[in-house]
This record gives sequence, structure tokens and C-alpha cells, in this order.
Amino acid sequence: MAFTPAQFNRFKNHPNLDWLRQHAASSRAIHQNTIRLKIEQAIRSAYPDRATEDNIRWVATEVDTPWGETYRAPVEYLGRVHAQAVAEIEGSNPQMAQAVRMVFNNTADGRTAPGTSGINHIHVGGNAQLNLLFDSTSATILGIVNGHMDSQMKTSLRAEASRVSSRKGGATVNMKVSGNTVSQA
Repeated sequence: MAFTPAQFNRFKNHPNLDWLRQHAASSRAIHQNTIRLKIEQAIRSAYPDRATEDNIRWVATEVDTPWGETYRAPVEYLGRVHAQAVAEIEGSNPQMAQAVRMVFNNTADGRTAPGTSGINHIHVGGNAQLNLLFDSTSATILGIVNGHMDSQMKTSLRAEASRVSSRKGGATVNMKVSGNTVSQA
């Protein structure tokens, strides 16, 4: 039986767990035996007889340090985004992260953006009202257009698509997708 949060509170600030948290936050690799030993010592400080495999695994999860499995660094996808589009796509939105990841991996075919050449768009999260425009040759994200893009789109939407498309060839920023988060690299 794993610890309850109340039981974990008795030793959650143990120096060994702080050490593990710091190493996990800096993405430094930690040998599996070291993880086990540090967690086991922390558990025994509060519960001398509760250093079981399940409890060690549970505490490892609580301090963001995988134990019992080979450590694998989080997968990050890198790419370029126009400087003016950074604020439009940055954040922790799973649908946006998926769309950006597809562009960075060159797996986003998308559709051509009406009235442009070499610019494609994909729907963010399958929503035709939120479109991610990108340069299909360089896989550079240009920005977001809010509204359904087709040949009969409104004049205001056509102007917005033209404004975002005009960013092609402009200053870019290196960005990454890690999990559901899009941020500057």
C-alpha cells in the first residue's frame, strides 16, 4: 500500500528528496541505485518498516524522479517561429502543442492558405476556426488566423491571413515543444 499524502507530509522535506528534486529539475541523470537509496533513507526516517517497492516507486513519482525504469529524457521537438507569432502559440495547450509539433516534424501537410503561395494552414485541435499558418518549404510557423479559411472567406479574415502570411522570410525565434508545452528554446 502506497503512502497517503498526509503520510508523505511527514518526510516530504527530507534532504534526500530535496536533492532528488533538484537533480530532476536540472534534468541530470541519476543512477537507479542512488534514487532507491535516497528514497529508502527518507522513508525510513518517518516509517522504519515501510520502505517497500511500491512506496519507493510512489515517492519517486512524487519527486519527479523515475525509478524502476531506464531514464529517458523528455522528447523535445525544435523548430522556428516568426518573432511576432511567439505569443500566439506559446503556452500549455495540448491542441496547439500537437499542431506545432506536426509542423516542426514536417508531418503537417495542411491546406494552402487561400490567396498565398507556399503558405499552408492546419486546424488547431481539428477546429476549422483556429488555423496555424506555416511556410511549407522551411517549416517555419508564421502565426494564427482566427476564422474558417476558404475561398469565400470574409474580407477581414482575408486581411488577417494576408498579414500573417506576410511574415514569411522575417525574423524567427527557436522554439520547442515538450509534452503539451510550447516555449522558447
